[in-house]
Amino acid sequence: MTNKVFFVVFFLCANFLLSQIKGLSTIDPEKLFQEDFIGKLDKDQEAIKDLTAVGNIVDPKYYCIGPGDLLALQNLTFSVNTEYIRVTPEVSVMVPRIGEINLKGLTLEKARELIIGTIKKRNPDAIVSLSLYKPRNVLVSVKGNVIKDGVYAFPSSYRVSTAIQMANLTQTQNIFQQQQFFTFSRYKDLQKESERFYDASGMAHKKDYSLRNVTVIHSDGSSETVDIIKAIALNNPDYDIYIKENDEIIVPYELEEFPTITVAGSVRKPGIYAYKKDDDLNFLLKVSCGFTDEADLDNILLINGDGITQKISVSADLIPSNNLPLYPGAILNVGRKNIKSVQSSGLVSVIGNVKKSGNYFITPGKTRVKEVIEMAGGLTSDAYLPLATIIRKENKYLSVFNPGKEYYEKFKQTDLTMEDTSRFNIDISFRKPYVACDFYDLFMKNDESQNVILEDGDLITIPSNPKSVFVFGQVKNPGYVNFSEGKDMFWYIERAGGFAPKADKKRSRIIRGKNKVWIEQEKDVIVYAGDEIYVPKPADLPPGIELQNYSLIATAITTAISLSYLLITLFRK
Repeated sequence: MTNKVFFVVFFLCANFLLSQIKGLSTIDPEKLFQEDFIGKLDKDQEAIKDLTAVGNIVDPKYYCIGPGDLLALQNLTFSVNTEYIRVTPEVSVMVPRIGEINLKGLTLEKARELIIGTIKKRNPDAIVSLSLYKPRNVLVSVKGNVIKDGVYAFPSSYRVSTAIQMANLTQTQNIFQQQQFFTFSRYKDLQKESERFYDASGMAHKKDYSLRNVTVIHSDGSSETVDIIKAIALNNPDYDIYIKENDEIIVPYELEEFPTITVAGSVRKPGIYAYKKDDDLNFLLKVSCGFTDEADLDNILLINGDGITQKISVSADLIPSNNLPLYPGAILNVGRKNIKSVQSSGLVSVIGNVKKSGNYFITPGKTRVKEVIEMAGGLTSDAYLPLATIIRKENKYLSVFNPGKEYYEKFKQTDLTMEDTSRFNIDISFRKPYVACDFYDLFMKNDESQNVILEDGDLITIPSNPKSVFVFGQVKNPGYVNFSEGKDMFWYIERAGGFAPKADKKRSRIIRGKNKVWIEQEKDVIVYAGDEIYVPKPADLPPGIELQNYSLIATAITTAISLSYLLITLFRK
């Protein structure tokens, strides 16, 4: 009996002590299990929903709590699982086992301090953490110097700069589905072309006023000026605030004239920016995004709006030895070291019928074809020189938005006819970067004028003899004809059965296998293996053209007879 009483007393004492530890009133394993399971389920559901792109990393010091924010609260006193608390339209939260806490006007940092502090007042030993799990969506208006004015729903974690970018991106995607695509793509292409011209010079080519003077009008009537350029340069969120409910973002249009400051030379991002009264040398260095590899740090000069040039000392990590305030018209130029730009060595590739195919070192602008063929061990017996080619590597600017740009640029000053225009368009569309070199004349006739100089990246191809010529068009038996050295076009046409009845013999042409050039049969012109021979029909003329030609001939004959008769009559008198 005594043992039973002792056991009951021990159990009740233990239960009382456990109920006092860390605020537990009773031990209910089933209830704890339910809470843990529901918490895990909620967490999984929220994780599935939260698949949107992240615009900005949230800084608790600057992010303001608002209705719809989802907070993640973890109180290890009660459970290892996370509880999710949504901010109400009154900007308050209902904290489990605590009650309502008002968060109006608080930043995330202050809200965290308030909630955790309130919980710890109830239980000083509580282990609590709080974070923003998912920001709310807010409606903002973006207008002014953007692709199209509009109202957008963005996460409140977006800063003003991100909201402007997303607004323009949304409208750009819409434009790609509409007829304005061509105009917009042409505009983007002109921007890229301008950037390409100035890219290697270190010169800034575009003034930037808008991004330093964005106005944000809040729903309470207050307003702020956002300086996106400075916010990025100094990594300071004070200059690029988070968006709030019903903000009106006004992006100003670029002005023709305004006070500027400039950074140029051997920096990663040259630029011309609108001047602000608190601008200093440190800001101008930061906005340049650092020095290029060619930068001469002993040759950095500043003209600070007064026309006086002074030398500036700057460390490699963009810290000036003497930070100076800037004035309108200030220009900072970073010098460039004299680095030898001429490439002293390069590679060319030789493939095909040489004894040792591969890549070989050359001196660009000096090494010639014969030297490289000797490096490759010389030609093999299967090498067929009339088809040998050299392809040169080109660094051309190809327009993504306007593929026909090259055609229009080259054709704008021409005096070609309309028919020539069509041919030119075909030619330029299929041009290949061949190097003009006749391997047959070089190696068989020892013509040193064909021993061309090579450049880095050249590709030499020495093919085998295809041992046939293809004859097609208006011939009686079109197809491949076995190659015979030194024969002309008509010899191969005869081997293909001769001309068909509708053939236009005068318009027959040789199409060179090497470069697809069309050649008319003349004296000393021979056919090579791999060439093609085309025999067309007479030219197709539109209805009435032939009759008009006959009429012109008749008119010319009549006119000649009339003139002759007039002259005879005059001389008789």
